[in-house]
Amino acid sequence: MPRSANAAGDLLERFAMEDEQAFDASPDLVTFHRLLLERFPALEDLPDDKVDEPGVSPWSMTPEASDRCVGLLMTLNTPRKVFDEILALGKRFHLVLYDQQTGELRRL
Repeated sequence: MPRSANAAGDLLERFAMEDEQAFDASPDLVTFHRLLLERFPALEDLPDDKVDEPGVSPWSMTPEASDRCVGLLMTLNTPRKVFDEILALGKRFHLVLYDQQTGELRRL
């Protein structure tokens, strides 16, 4: 786990610049991603008339599969219960959460 929110931000920046060494690979992250999209389908898997329908999907952009880092971009009207479900799933795998908007960093 990064020492601080600033350290987490630095790691994400490195990862965004395609430095795969920023994070260790983990099969748990692959499983987390699969289970996440089973519960909340990828936008690409929804019929066109359902993509913008409220409550159908929390994603503003489908999370990319990775064994190192999963970024979640969600719509502004995502209900709290969706966040709670995602946090509970992350807790099963003891993932680290970093919220770039709030600077919150914690192990789930």
